[in-house]
Amino acid sequence: MGEQQEIALSNPPIKNVLVVSAIVLVATVVGSWGVSATDSLGTVVTWIWIGIGLAALYLLYDIANSVKELNYNS
Repeated sequence: MGEQQEIALSNPPIKNVLVVSAIVLVATVVGSWGVSATDSLGTVVTWIWIGIGLAALYLLYDIANSVKELNYNS
C-alpha cells in the first residue's frame, strides 16, 4: 500500500568508465581474432564499431536510470 517502488540507481562514473572500456576492449579482441580467420582488417573495424554501439547503449541506459532517480527524488 504505502510501499515505495524500488528503482534502479545510476552507477558511479568510475564504474561507467570501466564498463565502457571493457566493452570496447572485448569487441576489439573479438575483431582481432576474426582477422586471423578472414585476413581482413575490416573485421576489426566492424567489431570496434559494435563495441562503441554497445557502450553507447549501456550509457544511455544509465542516463535513463539517472533521470528516473532525479524524478523519483523530486
